[in-house]
Amino acid sequence: MSVESIITENLDVWTSAIKTKSISGRESSKKLELYGIKKLRELIIELAVRGKLLPQDSTDEPARVVLENIEAERALLGQNKRVKNFKPINKEFTQPHAIPMNWEFVQLEQIALFTGGFAFKSAQYVEEGTRVIRISDFDERGLKMENIVRYQYEPKLESFLLAKDDLLMAMTGGTVGKSLLLEKLPEPLLVNQRVAGIRLFSGIEPKYIKYVLQTKLIQNVISEAKNSTNDNISMGDIRGFLIPLPPMKHQRLLVLKIDELMTLCDQLESQTEASIEAHQTLVKSLLETLTNAKDADELNESWKRISEHFDVLFSTEDSIDQLKQTILQLAVMGKLVKQDPNDEPASKLLERIAAEKEQLIKDKKIKKQKPLAPITEAERWFSSPDSWSWIRLGELGYILGGGTPSKAKKEFWGGDVPWVSPKDMKLDFIESALDSVTDEAINNTSASIIPVGSLLMVVRGMILAHSFPVAISKKALIINQDMKALVFSQVLPEYLLLIMKAFKGMIVDLVDRSSHGTCKLVSEKLFNIALPIPPKNEQERILEKLSKLEKLQDALASKIAARCLIERNICDAIAIDNQCRTSLPPSDNSKYKLSEDELLKSVWDSLGSKSKYVGYIRPKNIPLDNYLGMVKKSAGLTVLGRDGDKGVRYTKFSQLVTSLKSIIFVEDKLGLSGIPLLGSLLTSILNSFGFEVKLDQKAAIVLLCFPPSLKRTAQELLDGVVEKCKQYKLQTIDEQELGGILNHFYDDGLMTKHSNGVWVLKEKFKHEIEHW
Repeated sequence: MSVESIITENLDVWTSAIKTKSISGRESSKKLELYGIKKLRELIIELAVRGKLLPQDSTDEPARVVLENIEAERALLGQNKRVKNFKPINKEFTQPHAIPMNWEFVQLEQIALFTGGFAFKSAQYVEEGTRVIRISDFDERGLKMENIVRYQYEPKLESFLLAKDDLLMAMTGGTVGKSLLLEKLPEPLLVNQRVAGIRLFSGIEPKYIKYVLQTKLIQNVISEAKNSTNDNISMGDIRGFLIPLPPMKHQRLLVLKIDELMTLCDQLESQTEASIEAHQTLVKSLLETLTNAKDADELNESWKRISEHFDVLFSTEDSIDQLKQTILQLAVMGKLVKQDPNDEPASKLLERIAAEKEQLIKDKKIKKQKPLAPITEAERWFSSPDSWSWIRLGELGYILGGGTPSKAKKEFWGGDVPWVSPKDMKLDFIESALDSVTDEAINNTSASIIPVGSLLMVVRGMILAHSFPVAISKKALIINQDMKALVFSQVLPEYLLLIMKAFKGMIVDLVDRSSHGTCKLVSEKLFNIALPIPPKNEQERILEKLSKLEKLQDALASKIAARCLIERNICDAIAIDNQCRTSLPPSDNSKYKLSEDELLKSVWDSLGSKSKYVGYIRPKNIPLDNYLGMVKKSAGLTVLGRDGDKGVRYTKFSQLVTSLKSIIFVEDKLGLSGIPLLGSLLTSILNSFGFEVKLDQKAAIVLLCFPPSLKRTAQELLDGVVEKCKQYKLQTIDEQELGGILNHFYDDGLMTKHSNGVWVLKEKFKHEIEHW
């Protein structure tokens, strides 16, 4: 199958698999990752570096000739003292996967020269000079043109000058492993320390190596080095990168083909982003008709229009978030529940608040605040019900600040009083924190105890750029200097929390941002916000209604999340399946350079299964190619549960094969394919149902399959899988019980056992699966 066919035949999969990425912090701004298209890009590159993207040309000069030429070039440079003597790190390595015959696996050091950069001192930077490239000065898209630094060039820096087609790689920090190919050299450039400069010998296509650096083969090395060395990768790690090297002509053809397919991916990405944006705009516009409705009739008409297309409109995580925010706004506008004329008006509630504050001032428990300006009509941004009243946030109670007890005094820390900072503001109700203080800290510092039921707010920090974290204290605590607390009464805490969430967008707009990015909410702006307050009884009715709606919203969000997970797993499975099934393009001398055992292990490992390969049993009457197909099919169905009532008692793959002494396979005439696909699908479905299902080296193998034409909703698939699991006791499989399960299939007429011990699925099995 051509790559173009892989793209077009699975177009809906690549464009529908989307992942929501969240920046750290609660309710942070979200960014969608086009997961399917990302996986498609990875698949294209993986096929390319495995020799499966283009046909091989037997007349191409083999890659070993390129290596011989490089050795000669390196020797000449050594004679001219242009490079140091070459000392290979390690020429012995295990070939990670199969490649065509005229390719070679090499370590990067065999085809490149390296520099680790010069340790420039920032105090010696000058306004006019040669530009220095630091880690922060580049990413995969190119060189950055802001915060440029320069250094006065000296002859001793010649070896640190970069050239066109050099590769850069970050060796430390949060972006360790990022790389850039210098396809153009806008001016002379010097490389700074901890930036690896990689210069390739002639005969190596730089852009091909750029693509190889993006493969899992290289990224796994970077990840392992990063995790074990605290965000660092050594020059030795980089020099040891394994590179599948094609003939020089084939490298260039691969680059042209990859570029062509990446352009197609770019187009898919643009179209998908445009579709997502159009959907978001449509949802936003229709929801605004609810909040802008002038009366109940107009509100009902708007809702009727939305409800007729509910399934289409609210099919993404973003649309559910918009729906939740709209419902909050309707709640605080008095449009969610009916008003009761028998309710005590909110004006009486505000009178009691004012009286309580006066008493606290009289008792010298709080200081008298400067009166806030009366609320103008312009500040009442909607027409509230007659029984409601408006009040400024600062008039609801009194304000307390925070601080940090001295970290140098150990006796201040580790007590029973939570010390809440912005990093703790991840829940609606706070009763604990990552840090806590002692009574001694409170008695000897200016920190104030925040009473139970107070409103906690973050007023300084980067999170204010996109969100406004608020919570209610459920325990007496103190806060740090980046937060404020409002001590209040009369208004239900849950309702005030609701108002603040509904006003999040308005409050974020009030945030001041400094030139270096610090965000701050000035108290004068924050506590002058005008809030609509309903009667207390209506507050309770609103909260009760919201509780019911939130359950429905959460259920809908869970279904969408489960569907998105299944879509991503299907995308992963298709990518793995095509990576494994795609044969090496035909050529006169293209073949695997592995033994049968190495080949089987390579196929098994490439399938993404976490089951450990321990050996194989291949009946003599089954050809190797057929056996490879069976391995690919079974590998995707490795399922593991936890010990206990709902668990799986573990059986190693080797023990299972030995005990069965046969191979279970599917007759081609049934058209039952895509078993690796089902492995991810089944895992996803059972996980979403609440079973603990993982892929692991100790595992029982569950053999099921779906026809390609089977198209069911996630819920139908879930119900069907759970039903079959219960029917055939798939929740508690062990080595002995597996035979019993096969007999269950046999008794129900779903399978038959041939005289040679091979189990075969019957036609009825297909109909059974299609039925449920």
